[in-house]
Amino acid sequence: MVFHNRHLLLYTVAASLLVCRASSAASETISVASPDQRTRVLVSLGEKLCYSVVHDGKVLLAPSALSMEIDGGAVLGVKPRLVGREAGSRNETVKTFYGKSAEIRDRYNETALAFEGNYSLVVRAYDEGVAFRFVTALPGDITVKNEECSFAFAADCTAYMIAGDKGRFPSYEGTYLHEPISRMDPRCVAVLPVTVETPGGPLVSIAESDLADYPGMYVSLLGRHGLRGVFRSYPSERDTQEQLRSLGRGNNDCIAKTKGRRGFPWRIVMISESAADLLNNDLVYLLAPGPAKDADFSWVKPGNIIGWWDLAPKPKDPLSTYAPALTGVDFESGMNYETFKHYLDFAVEHNIDYVNIDAGWSDWEDLSKVNPKFDLQKLLRYSQAKKKRVFLWCTSGTLCKRLDEHLATFEKWGVAGLKVDFFDWIGSDNQLADGPLRGCLDHPHGPRRRLGGQIRSRPVAGVGGFGSGRTLGTRIA
Repeated sequence: MVFHNRHLLLYTVAASLLVCRASSAASETISVASPDQRTRVLVSLGEKLCYSVVHDGKVLLAPSALSMEIDGGAVLGVKPRLVGREAGSRNETVKTFYGKSAEIRDRYNETALAFEGNYSLVVRAYDEGVAFRFVTALPGDITVKNEECSFAFAADCTAYMIAGDKGRFPSYEGTYLHEPISRMDPRCVAVLPVTVETPGGPLVSIAESDLADYPGMYVSLLGRHGLRGVFRSYPSERDTQEQLRSLGRGNNDCIAKTKGRRGFPWRIVMISESAADLLNNDLVYLLAPGPAKDADFSWVKPGNIIGWWDLAPKPKDPLSTYAPALTGVDFESGMNYETFKHYLDFAVEHNIDYVNIDAGWSDWEDLSKVNPKFDLQKLLRYSQAKKKRVFLWCTSGTLCKRLDEHLATFEKWGVAGLKVDFFDWIGSDNQLADGPLRGCLDHPHGPRRRLGGQIRSRPVAGVGGFGSGRTLGTRIA
C-alpha cells in the first residue's frame, strides 16, 4: 500500500487481520495444491479476499488480505462474489536463453477465480512455492489507487532484508539485515526479495514477476510480525527527485495508470528447504512473460565483463571525473585511451568478453559530449580489432531525454550495451523497463524498482553493483 500516517497504518493493519480471520471462519474456502501435494494455498471468500499457505501441514502464512482499489471507488477483493472458477495444470519445459540449464520444468496446478465486477484472482501452486495475481477485464484505461498485498506469517520469523532509511525508499546497494521481522521499524520499507527463516524451516522468499507498466513492490511491517506491500506513487512531471525517493505520495494520489484489460504482477512465495535450494528456484523466470514469437536473440552473446568502478578512488566532489587508478604501468592512468586499451588487453589475455567504461567518458548531462581527453572512437576500433566489446555507463535520466537519438548513436558506434544507472527516480512509466534497447544489452544499476519479468522478454545483462544482492543476478543475457 502507499505509505500513510503511522497510527492510521497500524489501525488499518489490525482491522485487516481481524477481517481476514473472521471471514475465513465463515466463508467458502478454495484449496489449490502443488503437484507433489506438499504445499496448499487456501483462498477464503468472506468480507475480504484472503489467502493462506500451508506446507507439509505447517501454516507458513495465516490468512492474509488481498485487494486493489481502482478509480471510481471500486475495490477488488472486498465482499467478493464468486461467479466462476476454472482449474488446470501444466507440466512442460521452458527453453532458456542463458543460465545454468537449457530447459526449466514449468509444473504447477492453477485455479482462476472469477468475481463479479470483471476481475479474477489466479492462484498457482508449484512444488517450489506459490504465486497469485489479479486479472482485470475492464474497459479502457484505469487508475490503480492502491493495492493491498499482505504476508501474515504465522509466527515471528528472522528475515534477510535490505531496509531503507526512515521515510525513504531503499536502493539495492544497502547491507542485508538479519533479524526478526518484529524488530523492523514500521516507518521503513524493504526491497524484494525478502527471505524469511520460519521456525524449524522451511525458508520462505517473497518476490514478484511481470512488472510491466506497474511499480515494484516494497514491504513494511504488518502487525507484530507480518509484512505488507508498499508502492511508490505514480510520478508526475511536478515531482522532485526528493519526492520520488520519499515514502510520501508526491503529486499523484495513485500508484499506476494502465490498461483495464490485463494481468497484474505476480506475487510469489518461494518455499525452499535450504539456501542452496533457493538458488535453484526459477519461479521469477517462469512467471515472467515469454518473448514474442518473432523475437531475435541471436545477436545476444553470453559472457563475462570487467570494470574498474569498485576499485577506483572516489573524489570528494561527486561531479569530478572518476577514473581508474592503475599502478605499475608506463602511462598515466585515467579516463583515457591508454588505460582502457590496457583493460582490453587484460580481457584478451584472460578470456573476458566485455569491458565496461564507467562514469567519466562523457558529460553526465549530455552523452553526445565525449570527454575530450578520451579518444573513445579509437578505443572502439581497437576493441573490434581484438574481438572484444565495450559497455558504456550513463544515467537513466540523461539517456531518456533523447532516447532514440542516443540508441541510434550507440548502435552506429558498435557499443555492446549500456550500464544504465540511477533508476531510483523513475516510476511505473519507466521507458527503459518495457522495451528493447535497440541492439544494446541492458545492464541496469542502482534501480529502486525491479525489472522483474523482462528477464525472459528482453536481453538483460547482470544487474550491476558490487555485493548488491539483486534479484536479477544474471550474467550477460
